[in-house]
Amino acid sequence: MKRTLTILTIILFNNCSTQIKLNKGNNVDFIQMHKPTPDGKFLIKNNTSDTYIIDPMGFFGKIFYLENDGPAPLMWYPEGYFYRFSDADCNRDLIILEPYKQIEANFTLCRDLSGSDLDVTKISRSNRYSYIVKSVHNKSTAIASGCKNYIENLERLGYKVLEDSISAKVPLTFDYLEK
Repeated sequence: MKRTLTILTIILFNNCSTQIKLNKGNNVDFIQMHKPTPDGKFLIKNNTSDTYIIDPMGFFGKIFYLENDGPAPLMWYPEGYFYRFSDADCNRDLIILEPYKQIEANFTLCRDLSGSDLDVTKISRSNRYSYIVKSVHNKSTAIASGCKNYIENLERLGYKVLEDSISAKVPLTFDYLEK
C-alpha cells in the first residue's frame, strides 16, 4: 500500500510540474507553462503583502537563441522604440500586482536592443530550439518607456517597483508551422 501511494505521488508530481519559473526573486514569480497559452500569456504570482508595479516592457537584457543546444541562425531585426506619453497610457499598460494575487498577463521577457533575432526562415521542424534570456527589471528600466511621474505617485501610495531579474533557458515550440 505504501509503495503504491509513493509511486502514485511520483507520477502525479511529474505530470503536474509542467512549469518553468523564469525569475530569480521570491517575492513575485514569473511562470511559463510547458504548454504555452495561445496568446502568449505568462502566470505572474505575488507571494507577499506588497503591491508591485511591473512594466511589461521593462525587462532589459540579452537573449541567446539556440538550435540543438548550439548557436541558432540569426537575422538582423531592429526593435522599434516604445514610449508612453500620458498617465492614461501608463494606467493601461503597467501591471499592478496586488498582494497574494496571481494573474495571467503578456510581458516581454527581455528587450534586447542588439537588433538580432532568430532567423525564422531557417527553422527546421527536425531541430530543437530554445533561448537563454538574461534580463533585469527595476525602477530605471520601468521608467525607460515613460511613466516616471505616474510610478513615483504610486510609490508615494506605498506601491513598489519590482526589482528582479530573469535568467532562464526556455524551449521554443513551433506548433503553428505547417507539418
